[in-house]
Amino acid sequence: MLGGLVVIAFAAGLYESTKYTKQVTQLIGRSIAGLALGLALFGGYYGVDSIPNTQSVNVESVKHFEPYSEVRLHELLSQGKPVFLNLTAAWCISCLVNEKVALSQDSVIDAFKRSGITYLKGDWTNRNNEISKILAEFGRSGVPLYVLYPPGSGKSIVPVVLPQILTPEIVMRAVMSGGKADANFKDS
Repeated sequence: MLGGLVVIAFAAGLYESTKYTKQVTQLIGRSIAGLALGLALFGGYYGVDSIPNTQSVNVESVKHFEPYSEVRLHELLSQGKPVFLNLTAAWCISCLVNEKVALSQDSVIDAFKRSGITYLKGDWTNRNNEISKILAEFGRSGVPLYVLYPPGSGKSIVPVVLPQILTPEIVMRAVMSGGKADANFKDS
């Protein structure tokens, strides 16, 4: 797309620069500008079909989380299973960076699997009430919110809130500590 815009700018500049020249020069300049404009407009349209088909990826096979729901969270907690809760939004830059830098790393995904942690991800992009409710429970007015619920059941479970800026080491330390509230989650 950027290339097309550059070609359009070139065509406009060429057209303008030949405006006050001899008729032959105007004809040549306008012809080249017209060809460049046609290339920019129609080249992109036809170029889309010529892109080689890349290998498709099965999204379900690489997705390592379940969508958050209050029902699913309570179901897992009542079974005594550990849960990592990620409340995020598409417009949240910190959330996107944390997912790329920490939460999608193989070491973190493997640690979740080894520890039997179910990873729940809640999307607050459109401000749904279910996620707003849990944010309020943790005294938050927005995302990101990362919570590790340790294994166990009943009221003895103390969820651990992780920092808003994550590294793989911070997440791994939380997982390896078993979700103990006194663990130091600062990156060293």
